[in-house]
Amino acid sequence: MMNKTEFKLKLYPFIAGIAPILVLFTGNLGEVEFSEVWRSLLSAILLTAFALLVTWLVFRNWSKAGLLTSIVMISILSYGHVYDGLKEIEVLIPFARHRFLLVLNVLFILGFGWLLWKKIKNTQPLELFFTWFCVFMLVFPSYTLARYYLFSNIETVNTSVISQSGSVISQNETKPDIYYIILDGYGRADTLKGFYEFDNSEFISELNRLGFYVASDATSNYPQTLLSLASSLNFQYVEDTLVTLDPTSDDRRPLVDRIHHSHIRQIVEESGYTFVSFDTGYVTSVEDADIYYKYRGPQNTGQTYFFSMNSFESLLFEQTIVRPLIDIGMINQKYLKDTLEAPYIRHGGRVLFTFETLAQLPKMDGDYFVFVHIISPHPPFVFGKNGELISHTEAYTLGDTAENAAGTRNGTREDYIQGYTDQMTYVNSLTLKTIQTILSESETPPIIIIQGDHGPGAYLDWSVKEKTNLKDRFSILNAYYLAGRESTSLYSSISPVNTFRVVLNEFFGTHIELLPDRNFFSLW
Repeated sequence: MMNKTEFKLKLYPFIAGIAPILVLFTGNLGEVEFSEVWRSLLSAILLTAFALLVTWLVFRNWSKAGLLTSIVMISILSYGHVYDGLKEIEVLIPFARHRFLLVLNVLFILGFGWLLWKKIKNTQPLELFFTWFCVFMLVFPSYTLARYYLFSNIETVNTSVISQSGSVISQNETKPDIYYIILDGYGRADTLKGFYEFDNSEFISELNRLGFYVASDATSNYPQTLLSLASSLNFQYVEDTLVTLDPTSDDRRPLVDRIHHSHIRQIVEESGYTFVSFDTGYVTSVEDADIYYKYRGPQNTGQTYFFSMNSFESLLFEQTIVRPLIDIGMINQKYLKDTLEAPYIRHGGRVLFTFETLAQLPKMDGDYFVFVHIISPHPPFVFGKNGELISHTEAYTLGDTAENAAGTRNGTREDYIQGYTDQMTYVNSLTLKTIQTILSESETPPIIIIQGDHGPGAYLDWSVKEKTNLKDRFSILNAYYLAGRESTSLYSSISPVNTFRVVLNEFFGTHIELLPDRNFFSLW
């Protein structure tokens, strides 16, 4: 029976089990919600308890069991980090081989176990070291999470831009529904032609035929989703949208908050609109919308995804000691393959669900502002050009560079371009079908804005601006259907920061000055 002191000391194996997970989580704050992480933490605690019991049965000594369990948990959960780290250091690249690193891990665990069994009698110094080492592992993620959830100040939006403007639409006036559709990473036609050898003229021509104005020289204001949408939905540049913004901070919550509680949302709700949002599988899901459409999965298949991986678990899975199984192709075994594929299936299902639900909205009574963020044609690439599902051999990620988003490990730019253009072809067909339905079934001609938040990422390097093709990253699709009207306010180089300035001026009786169209590059 352990006494109280012993029990405190034996907490360190559990810290060793959860710390690598928390480190991965803190590295993805603003991209991953805690709801995606808790199962991993619980699994790590249960696995640690099981390993602790097994090692106690071997040693019949809780101190030695705790020490070996800590080594086992760190080795299991940190393997991928070590492997990737070795590949980043030029002199150590020869050692970044699974046959070397995996054998080294096994030998180290067995060797340490043998020392505990045969040689080490006094475990107190080692326990003290491991206790402090594990606590140190926990300090950084704990501090980061505390700062993120407890001490981050989310500033209020600067609303002075509207103070001099006219009144909003009357409550009794017939109002056009407003659809703000973000097709994530959707590039401009000329850059797609020049850099991707993809002719998108048929899609653009069809939008023109339907009455859209397509800005032929449009660019995004920022190269990242959260920066771009925080700006466009508040129709100000980010440094003006937030009262204070620390450019060195890794806290993205002020940006997320400005997306969820934007100035345009405030205005349309005050004008009698119902605010509608969709599940995006990302932090852009505005769950407190008046109407929120949550994707529940393929209800008609009888499948349950509770025991399959979510996006964070897929990423964590790739960082564990099973990484060699992925890299050598054993992931194609049915159970592992199905488990790995589940987040991709959910992602594709969510995209289809969004388009299908969008097409049904004109049948509803009332006036609606519909905010739609569809993460496509942006990676992950889940659709072929005819809508067929793509198979994957790597963990699910929303990464947008060629190396981590091409659908196979160590993807190339050519892989990215192929996956991107195939997926765009299918997204084009879904978009046109949906838009045609909205236009034909709307009693009052609607306002429809179809916009890329930024361009594609085949030529993107998050770490070095000079290695990024800025024209490709900033050139976007930007198309407007303003309730069937022709607008003199639209122009070929309009950027998202001016989108709702135009809409407010045209339909809400305001007189807001348009801003200069500027582009700001930001490292990740």
